[in-house]
Formats: sequence, structure tokens, C-alpha cells
Amino acid sequence: IHHGTLQGRRYVLAQPTMDLIDATRQRAEAVYADIQWRAITSRDHPGETHSEFIKAIKSPALTAEVLIVTHATLLSCWQIIGKGNWMLVIDEIPGVDEFFKANLSLTWKIWTEHLEVSNNPSSDKILDVAIKNGSLAAAKTFATNAPSDEVIMVTQPLWKLLVNPAYTVNLHRSAYQTAGFNGIAQLQAHALLLPVVLDGWQRVTIMGANFKNSLLHMIWSNLSV
Repeated sequence: IHHGTLQGRRYVLAQPTMDLIDATRQRAEAVYADIQWRAITSRDHPGETHSEFIKAIKSPALTAEVLIVTHATLLSCWQIIGKGNWMLVIDEIPGVDEFFKANLSLTWKIWTEHLEVSNNPSSDKILDVAIKNGSLAAAKTFATNAPSDEVIMVTQPLWKLLVNPAYTVNLHRSAYQTAGFNGIAQLQAHALLLPVVLDGWQRVTIMGANFKNSLLHMIWSNLSV
């Protein structure tokens, strides 16, 4: 990174945790004081992490030469404008799978009326799921949950995945088809992160031990990446 900045390149460094980011920034500022380092986390920008990151990427000349953010911030802001002016370095292999499971026995219809469920052509164990036509506004409201409604919080992680086109989401067929049996209804979902989430950067480097044996490599290799 230091060598690249001397050639006029700008970098985004994504790391798993805020503690690691703090340690990296302190060490980097001590060793490479000639570079402008900026960490954009909720510690420095509570409630404004995403907006600050988006502004920094859009205006590279007005910000630091190296931005440090969490994996979560990077992956949730993947549609931002201006990525082509930045080199992306991801420290540690990000997770590509997400799970959701909740007992929705009394509220099943409230949530599932917004879902379009169909057979998966490749596996009998899962079902494809998408937001039903006419329900996108409701799904985005559930995903955002601006008032922090505690009931919506239960299913909010699922709606965040469903409204994010960087994920493909499936339901577990057995749980879905037996919902209501003995009065119990569980919704179980599994989501996979798609490689489109890293499109648009000038260059992407992922650093991680045993990369070829990682879940990310195995899944994305099957998608011709």
C-alpha cells in the first residue's frame, strides 16, 4: 500500500473488526507518517459510517490516501459511485454465507405474505425466495426498521438479505412446508454473497490464509470467478 500511494494510488483497506482497525491505524501512522490514513467506523462517526464512507469514495481528492473500514461497511455500501478510483485490499477472507432462523408461529402470515416462494431447480432441499410483487416498499421498511420496532427486529436480518441484490436467498424446504404442524412455524433461510459485491474497484486484493480452501473461493469458483 505504501509503495502504491507513492505512485498516486488510493486504497481502501477493509478489516473484520474496529479493534483491528484502531491497531492498524496507530501502527501505520507511526511507521508511514507520510501517508494520510483515515478510519471510518462508528467510533469516529456514530450513525454516519456509511454516509461518510460514501462521501470519501466519491471525492478522493478531498480525503485521505488510505481509508480503513470494516468488512460490514464495505459490503453494505457496494453500490457506491467512484470505486474505480480506488484500489481495494481486504484483510482476512470475508464471510459469504448468512443464516436466519426464527419461530414465527403466531406471526407467520404477516411476514410470508410478502414472499414469493418457488422450487429450486438444482436441489429439492431448498426453495427459492424473493420479495413478492407489490411488497418491495414493505420489505425495505422492515429491512431499515427506522423506529427500531422490536417485533420487526426479529425478522429484520432476513429482510436486509432479501432487499440486497448482492445476496441470493433460499429457504429450507422442510421447515417451510411443515410450518403450522402442531402449531409451530419456523422460517429458516440461507443466503450466499455474490461476487458482484466487489465489482467496480480499480483492483481487488483479498488477503487470507488458506484462501483456496475457503468457502468464498469454493463458492465463487463455481460461479466462474
